[in-house]
Amino acid sequence: MKNKIVLIVLVCTVMAQLNAQNRRSNPIVSHMFTADPSAHVWDDGRLYVYPSTDVAPPKGYKTMDGYHVFSTDDMVTWKDHGEILHSRQVEWGRKEGGFMWAPDCAYKNGTYYFYFPHPSGTDFKKNLENRNSN
Repeated sequence: MKNKIVLIVLVCTVMAQLNAQNRRSNPIVSHMFTADPSAHVWDDGRLYVYPSTDVAPPKGYKTMDGYHVFSTDDMVTWKDHGEILHSRQVEWGRKEGGFMWAPDCAYKNGTYYFYFPHPSGTDFKKNLENRNSN
């Protein structure tokens, strides 16, 4: 009886490890660094994920320079729809780029809206510090 219990525990442990390994081997994004995603299921039933993306090789939050879209209809197979916006396309943004974080998307009256923060100018941190000290 004790051997059966040990065998059952061993089998359950191996199965749990295999299941965890399968989840780790299927990341949504493995070919680039992404952060700050938002996610939505639209009328077509697919899940769309909108993350910030970093330069290659990734250098950190200051160099997050664009946004991609990924989607799935089965949570296993993901499609990279490519970059949908880059800092160089934002006329009012920092000419140095970077600092593009935490996007989101909304739908209203037949139109999709993509929202994103991006500072305008190089000394935005100074302006932010001044505003916070008041």
